[in-house]
Amino acid sequence: MKEILITTLVEKTLKEVKKFGYCDNSYKIFNYHYMNLLKYYEEKEIQNYSYDISVQFLKDKWNIDINEGHFNYWQSRKCRAIKILDDVYNNRNIKIKYSYNQISLTSNNMELLNTYVDYNQKIGLSQKNIKGIKELITRFLKYIENNNLIVENIDLNEVNKYLSTLKNINKVTMKNYIFILKMFLIYLYDNHVISKNIGYLLPNIKKVKNAKLPSVWNFDDLNCVINSINTNTNKGKRDLAIIMLAITTTLRASDIINLKLENIDFENNIVNVIQEKTKNQVILPLMEKTKAALIDYIENARPKDNNYKEVFLSCRYIVKPIMNSSALSTMLNKYCNKLGLDYNQKRGIHSLRHTTLNYLFNDNETSLITITEISGHNNPNSLNSYIKTDLKRLSEFTLNINDFIGEVNE
Repeated sequence: MKEILITTLVEKTLKEVKKFGYCDNSYKIFNYHYMNLLKYYEEKEIQNYSYDISVQFLKDKWNIDINEGHFNYWQSRKCRAIKILDDVYNNRNIKIKYSYNQISLTSNNMELLNTYVDYNQKIGLSQKNIKGIKELITRFLKYIENNNLIVENIDLNEVNKYLSTLKNINKVTMKNYIFILKMFLIYLYDNHVISKNIGYLLPNIKKVKNAKLPSVWNFDDLNCVINSINTNTNKGKRDLAIIMLAITTTLRASDIINLKLENIDFENNIVNVIQEKTKNQVILPLMEKTKAALIDYIENARPKDNNYKEVFLSCRYIVKPIMNSSALSTMLNKYCNKLGLDYNQKRGIHSLRHTTLNYLFNDNETSLITITEISGHNNPNSLNSYIKTDLKRLSEFTLNINDFIGEVNE
């Protein structure tokens, strides 16, 4: 195996990162991670690069196991830095996306996993849900293997031990994980893989529906955000179109990033989509200001010479659709942070949907049926959480819905 100084490799990698087309902010993040890595090598008195040493750095510095396969955004960035470093070392091409969940299982456990995946497909679960189930059950089976256990002999104590190993997981995610494990263990019992029905012993963690008040904006803050967007840039044109669409249509972030050019009828001023979450078709009016922002973006800022049907594409060197709905919240929060808006209030992209629905609830001329249709819910009772917002907060929304986007020409 060739030897190369870690300092030389880091310098070469940073040049490749720049050449690959990462933005200045991403470059700074990579540089930050590599400076920490160099310090680690120096403390260990190691001069030449080693992948194993770099992986150990992640464990010692950040408590990240790169083979664990489940990371939040910032953890994945740290792993990406190491993966790119190793790609440069081995003269491999830098990838747009890296996979961290290539976990190998024994043939018996792999067969069991595949059978369970087939079962979930037969009962009609979505591919998105099946993917999440497969990832968790894979890690659970790997835990069993690593502890020299066999599936047939697992008990509740071992399940609890596994759950205790899960780190950096919020309560809602843990609730979902427990439910997935519960269903898997019940399946094992029903199919005579295990002799005790320990799945029923796992707790049912119920979420009180509509207990959480939605976050809403006042029009002054919305105006500040909209006015702060530099529409002389391609990114600014795109961001304005996204924010205007979220405010005036109540589309969820997942529907915005999946929105296709064919879904927008500029001639009849409508947006026609099948919602990702509910699978309901909704036909929404396209307000004049939103239409103008979309046309400006599509005609003057949206990257040309590509075959993508999605409306909103990245503004970086590598053109591709926006893949993660959280990117929209990150974008909105950057404008909020720049303006110094209240840090204690949630400012995700979904809050714009909440804001519009809350306004409509206070509008005596808007029926609950209309609001239900606009939001894409099947049942008006699903909107109870919006009604719960206190009157003092709702009293701020006394302006017409057009006021924060300017007057609409008839």
